[in-house]
Amino acid sequence: MNWGVLGAGFFVNRRMAAALRGDLQERIVAVHNRRLERAREFAERFSTPGLACRAYDDPCALASDEQVDAVYIATPNHLHVEGVEAAIQAGKPILCEKPLAGTLSDGEEIARIVRDSGIPFLAGFVMRHNPVYRKARELIQTGYLGQISHGRFQMCKTHPVTERSWRHWPDAQLGGGVILDLASHACDLFSWLFDDRIESVSCEARDDLMAGSATDQTALLTLRFSSGPLVSIEISFATVPPQNPVEINGNLACLHIAAPGGGNPVMTAFGETGTEEITYEPGNPFLEQARYASHVFKEGITAEPGIEAALANLRILHAAHKSWHSGRRIDTPSDG
Repeated sequence: MNWGVLGAGFFVNRRMAAALRGDLQERIVAVHNRRLERAREFAERFSTPGLACRAYDDPCALASDEQVDAVYIATPNHLHVEGVEAAIQAGKPILCEKPLAGTLSDGEEIARIVRDSGIPFLAGFVMRHNPVYRKARELIQTGYLGQISHGRFQMCKTHPVTERSWRHWPDAQLGGGVILDLASHACDLFSWLFDDRIESVSCEARDDLMAGSATDQTALLTLRFSSGPLVSIEISFATVPPQNPVEINGNLACLHIAAPGGGNPVMTAFGETGTEEITYEPGNPFLEQARYASHVFKEGITAEPGIEAALANLRILHAAHKSWHSGRRIDTPSDG
């Protein structure tokens, strides 16, 4: 599939574009950035032999490019609405990065126009496409862990404050902070692993750790799922070195997943009979996500997670913000 990419920042360069480089089926043929020179630099770096990558500073022009089969939206949160509108106007399927939007009103508007259009939409929750978590889900579904009691998610890193680090922008500029950026991963991952709905959320956060940041930089969340399991989430932009363990605990065994040194994640099971390293076939989750998107878009299969899952995730994140500011546990809408 030929991809048009809205956004030419660090994330796209280091993640999606790097994953697709050299792939024969998934190719980036157009890129957009408000600064045309930056788009041109990206296009030169990621052009495919025999198929040049074109640069645009207008999202509608990129989406209308006849070579573009689908649009990947990787702009800051507050620009997702215009990206979705451009893709829908051009009739192009959409892969949109999480979270769905910076504000709930923007998210609901995106959901409305996607539903009305009938255009295929895939939410970019890339952790679902990591083979290690697919294996973990298989173990949960087959009963390997027994009855699930609780889980733990930790994603802590250093995210410096710079003029262009939009994740630190205040709510008025729709940056969102660590809750929107990192808790979105955790909420979607465990909802998918457990095949269950988050019933309520509580949250404590800090916004006083990084000079120049105007939003939350560290947060602790507790999720309660409708079937009973609890999940604790620890996330931060102000921690050295990066940490990323995931744990899933049952009455027969527990799983510990971590990626030491940034390599392929290692999954270890602990049970009454001892310790076992669980093997799986590793792969690049960003490439796997692009291939999945291509498959469902071409075959007319409903993409999962789609627009409803993305909106439900955003509602949970805003419930977490409400919990932080009110000091109360917040129930999440049963319809989302």
